[in-house]
Amino acid sequence: PVIRRGDRLELEIEDLASGGKALAKVDGFVVFVENALPGDRVQATIYRKRRQYAEARAEQILRPAPTRVAAPCVHVPECGGCRLQHVSYSAQLAFKAKQVADVLERVGGLQGVEIRPILGAEEIYGYRNKMEFTVAPRAVGGGVAVGLHEADRYDSVLDMERCLIQSEGMNALLDEARRLVVHAIDPTVSF
Repeated sequence: PVIRRGDRLELEIEDLASGGKALAKVDGFVVFVENALPGDRVQATIYRKRRQYAEARAEQILRPAPTRVAAPCVHVPECGGCRLQHVSYSAQLAFKAKQVADVLERVGGLQGVEIRPILGAEEIYGYRNKMEFTVAPRAVGGGVAVGLHEADRYDSVLDMERCLIQSEGMNALLDEARRLVVHAIDPTVSF
């Protein structure tokens, strides 16, 4: 098929690839789609074209997948930490089990390996007790931002107050880190 950068296509999403991108095919040609799920029908725009595949961004969900849910975090589109919050938790576990089986077969060359069911987490929010924070200049308004990387970027920080997967102790540490950085830059600032 003739697919070019900038093309807008209506795509039926078939599968989920590693890294959280969805997979669609146009006459057998693979298109990796951001912001989409298996079962979605989307209007997408091609932003990168390679010889054997293209990459696209879903601009509109024409028909949502049955496993699609509203992401509880407002930062999901920009943050790279929780790429599957818009998927029901049971579907997340099924996708992860399928990815393990695919890797064992395709990469490992192992056929017929029994994959035991994934044991889901008791708490799907507030469980994380280790995070890596980044300090960078704020894009707007001056000063510094302390937080997590923006999705697919390592030169830009998403300045957020709270992260849903972090434990409250980690969110408190983020607040303390912000105060220390501000004080290091300007010792006259008091809290």
